[in-house]
Amino acid sequence: MNTQLQTIQFHNQSLVTFEQNGTHYTAMKPICENIGLDWTAQAQRLKRDEILNSTMVIITIVAEDGKKREMLCLPIQYLNGWLFGIDVKRVKPEIRETLITYKRECYQALFDYWNKPRQQPLPLAEAEADEEAIRIIANLYHSLRGAFEMGEKIRKQYPYFAKEIDKTIGGHYLYNLNHPTEQALEKAKRYVQAKSERIMFIKGMLSLLDEQPQPKRLANF
Repeated sequence: MNTQLQTIQFHNQSLVTFEQNGTHYTAMKPICENIGLDWTAQAQRLKRDEILNSTMVIITIVAEDGKKREMLCLPIQYLNGWLFGIDVKRVKPEIRETLITYKRECYQALFDYWNKPRQQPLPLAEAEADEEAIRIIANLYHSLRGAFEMGEKIRKQYPYFAKEIDKTIGGHYLYNLNHPTEQALEKAKRYVQAKSERIMFIKGMLSLLDEQPQPKRLANF
C-alpha cells in the first residue's frame, strides 16, 4: 500500500497522519512515544478493544535504515476513545501533563489539519506575479518583433541580399527563420493580451473598492 504520509507539529512533537479512502488516520506509536507510554502495552490494548481493533489499519513504511516497518494507525475520530481510556492517575507522574495535553488538544490538531481550508493565493498577489512575467515577455516580444521585421524587409525589399544569405548559409534561411518566429510572436501576443485583460479586471475591481486610480494597460501591440 502506497500512502502519502504527512507530518504535523504538535507542541514541538511530530504527529504522523495520512488519508486513505476518505478517512484520516494517525500513526499510534509516535503518539505513545511522545507521551511516554509503553508502546507494546498500548498496542495490545488497542487490539483488545473491539471497536478500536475493527477500525485500525496497518501500513508498511520504509524506515531510515532502509528496512520495512509496519505502522499501526487509527482513524483520528477514534483517537480520543483510546486516549480517554488511559487513567492519568495510573501513569508515571512525569508524563501526566503531556497525557492531559494530548487528551485536550491532539484530536483537534489533527482534525484542524485536515479540515481547515488551505490558504489560497490572493487574486492581487497572483496578478502582481503575472504582471512581472508579462513585462518580461513584452520586452522579449518587441525585441524579437524587430528582428522579424528586419528579416521580412530584407526578404521582400532586398531580394539580392536574401539570395546571398540563403546561398551562404544554405536553404531558405530567412523564410525558415521568420515563419516559426511569426507564429511564436502571434502566440505571445495572444497570451499577453489575455493576461493583461485579466490583471486589469482584478486591479480594476480592487480600485473600485479602494477608490484608487484605474490600472493602465501593461503592454501595447
